[in-house]
Amino acid sequence: MKAKKLLHQGVLDCQGLLLELGSNDASLDKLKRQILQNWIPGSFLYELDECWALVWPRPRELDCQQISGYALVRYGDTLSTTPLHDGQFAPDGSLQWLLRQHAGDLTRYSLHKEKLRDPSEFIAINRYQVLTVEPLGEISPPEAAIHHVDSNVRQVFKEAGLEASQAQQETLNALKQMHSGANAGPTLTGLVRAALSGLFRPSGDNGPGAASGQGRKPSTPWSRMRDAVSMYLMTTRMGALLGRKQAQHLHKMMELFEQGLLEEALKNAIPLGDIRDAFDRNTERPALGSPDARQDLSLSTHRQSSGGSIYVQDESMSLLERTYEQAFKRLDAAGKIEEAAFVLADLLRKYERAVDYLEKHGRFKLAAELAEGQQLFPARVVRQWLLAGDTARAIAIVRQTECYRAVLDLLHRHAPEEAARMRWEFASQQAAEGAFHEAVTLAWPLEDKRDEVIEWINRAVSEGGDNAAKLLIYYLKTGHQTNAQAYLREAQRILSDDRAEYANVRHALIQELSASNGADAKQEGVRLAAKTAVRALLKELNAGHAKYDKRSLQRLLGVAADPLLSHEINALALGAAHHGAGEPLHVRASPLEYSLAKGDGAAILDICPLHNGGLLVARGDAGLFMYDARGHCVHSWSVGARALVGSDHGNRALVLDRNESFIKAQYFDLAARSVRRWLELKADRIATSFDGGQWIAAEGTSLWSLDVLSSQRSALWGLSDLPGRVVALNRTPQALTLLVQSSEDAFELWRYRLPHFFLRARDPVSKTIIRQCRPLAMGPDGVIAGLFTNQGDNGAEYLSLLEGDHRGEPLALPPTDKIAHALLQDDWLVVETQSPGGGRKFRLYARQGRLIRQLCLSIHVEGFAPVNMKFFPKQLALYSDDGRVMVVELNEGRLVKDWSL
Repeated sequence: MKAKKLLHQGVLDCQGLLLELGSNDASLDKLKRQILQNWIPGSFLYELDECWALVWPRPRELDCQQISGYALVRYGDTLSTTPLHDGQFAPDGSLQWLLRQHAGDLTRYSLHKEKLRDPSEFIAINRYQVLTVEPLGEISPPEAAIHHVDSNVRQVFKEAGLEASQAQQETLNALKQMHSGANAGPTLTGLVRAALSGLFRPSGDNGPGAASGQGRKPSTPWSRMRDAVSMYLMTTRMGALLGRKQAQHLHKMMELFEQGLLEEALKNAIPLGDIRDAFDRNTERPALGSPDARQDLSLSTHRQSSGGSIYVQDESMSLLERTYEQAFKRLDAAGKIEEAAFVLADLLRKYERAVDYLEKHGRFKLAAELAEGQQLFPARVVRQWLLAGDTARAIAIVRQTECYRAVLDLLHRHAPEEAARMRWEFASQQAAEGAFHEAVTLAWPLEDKRDEVIEWINRAVSEGGDNAAKLLIYYLKTGHQTNAQAYLREAQRILSDDRAEYANVRHALIQELSASNGADAKQEGVRLAAKTAVRALLKELNAGHAKYDKRSLQRLLGVAADPLLSHEINALALGAAHHGAGEPLHVRASPLEYSLAKGDGAAILDICPLHNGGLLVARGDAGLFMYDARGHCVHSWSVGARALVGSDHGNRALVLDRNESFIKAQYFDLAARSVRRWLELKADRIATSFDGGQWIAAEGTSLWSLDVLSSQRSALWGLSDLPGRVVALNRTPQALTLLVQSSEDAFELWRYRLPHFFLRARDPVSKTIIRQCRPLAMGPDGVIAGLFTNQGDNGAEYLSLLEGDHRGEPLALPPTDKIAHALLQDDWLVVETQSPGGGRKFRLYARQGRLIRQLCLSIHVEGFAPVNMKFFPKQLALYSDDGRVMVVELNEGRLVKDWSL
């Protein structure tokens, strides 16, 4: 037997560890702890002479200089601590021998089953002391990190003593009664609405000059027609009551303005926005009763929803607007800043102007509350809070809305002294969330922070994946020389490695280089990387892994700036012979077919892909495991792991362990290879992804966006008064969709735009349809997959997609197949079915809304182990209780992973 060296060195694919036994009991205890720390399901433990051999079910990539013990590498049927020549062993065969190098001699041990040991014997249960514990009490719900403006700012100005009049309160009560349904009398037809529009003028037919004391204008054809219609209206019971009150209310308000009694006039003034809404949206619902006067002149920081409609002729609108403008000028001249801002915001509905006015006069906090309550542009809201001195609140709003760039642009124009400080604050937050590319590009202009920024780049490179690819090229483009050579070598290594697991990273590098401009090409590192990228792209084209794009190739050649290389490439017959890989999956004429084989590993409860091509695997009490892009286990953690929530950046995850009454969440960091405790939470529904900094969860009628970076149980945004409990939740980086159930058959779809949490729509779901089915899944667009029962003789079940009040056509399946589960995501529907003979299939369909277009992919499942399915960005994954994992990309249907773990 001939050895190359005494011991293995460097990073190798190791099949196990050889651990030597010391001469005392302490050494034995230490050895047992090492075995338990390195144990993974499916391993074997052999007790040999003065040593123990831990053999894993599959190789793991290890650095021989950083392990406690000796690395065991497999050569055919033999494990060895010493490098050997491969030709000395048969290529296949079961393990039978172990070679140990000790004191210059090679000793061979037989791996006989009699030498197997069970590591569970090391755990002495009787040594543990049983303690009586008491519950710590109910888990409190998350607390708001910032309390968003959620009440009328008039409360702030109560000390002004501006109370409503008795007449105003009586009118308000009458309006509420009529809105509750006590509106007897004839229906308001178009003629009656015209009468109301005429009555909504000052009595005496005063024109625009009435407010300034000018004489009356002569009657017009319109005023005579108004008078005629008004006479008809007054003959009806409702018209006599409501028309007179509205006219009297407006007449009183105008008189108050003319007399200079501004406070009383403004308390009864009508916002122009409500009137315009009448013309724009509410033309079929006139107001019942006169407008309600305000309690005081304090500023409302929330958008006011219109009640009924009040119709005013255009001339009256102009009169009202001029009257309010005059009132604003008088109040401004008198130094009544809050009252003047009230006119701009509540009456004229000019929110931007009101915020500018308050800022000009130093009312920074009120300006910030108004901007936030009226949902002005997020960057504007952040700037106002910075001026108000509340930096923590400003940063929290930036984190919630992700408006980093817009805020910095605004600060550069209006507060340049704050721009640099906030740039670093924002970049640090992005780095903490794992968005290293965004963090580096934000902070790079800060020269005094370059060392920290380069450390972020190093962390991203250590993680690998798309982030690393983008940052490698970004750094080379900057011309910074500190790590230029090392980063260039790393980029060239990735581009030269044609293994399938590096395909996405190679593509990201090629894309970044082809997007370079002339200034970038002046950097030598960029040119050299581009030359390597050209050759990598040609390999991709020849292998059918990329589509030929002449424009991209020409741009890449331009960056490489190598005339000889350009001549050689142009001489090749590209284009006709390189159309790229197969047709898109969603338009295939016939579906692809795969088979999910039986596995031989431990049960998998959940999986989460990493952006470097690896995979996180949750195995319950057995722990959390991380696999590299080749399917080798590279790390494990002894934590409870029953569910995984991946970040949008692919380098963070939440590791969940559900108790009977709460969820225990831990935070996984790919760069640090660490799992830290985060919080315990009670939640009924959770999002299956998060943005790295916020995670959405719901319990009962409450919904929160939890602050992942905080060690406390805090939320950056939340609702506590939903009309019912959340029964389904679907989150993507762009949208959040909720299905809220308020009663047995009353459902609503709530759609938010992310990251701003802007409520786009709130629509009821048809009670008739929802009563007839069992909902199985909900997509990000609010489409629901429901299981219906055929009312015919056979009573068979079928699946249809629901969108609003409409139901799509039933899904065509073999009549013997029974639907077990379904999943919706973007433009896809996947359905799990079972046949009477025990066969199982997962069928993937392309869809558009509630329309199921065609079958694109069929996966047959072998064996009887339970199989789960999960959508990831552009991927569908299946994983089973016997350790099998299959991942299919949804662009062309290629099989990305087919592992037995």
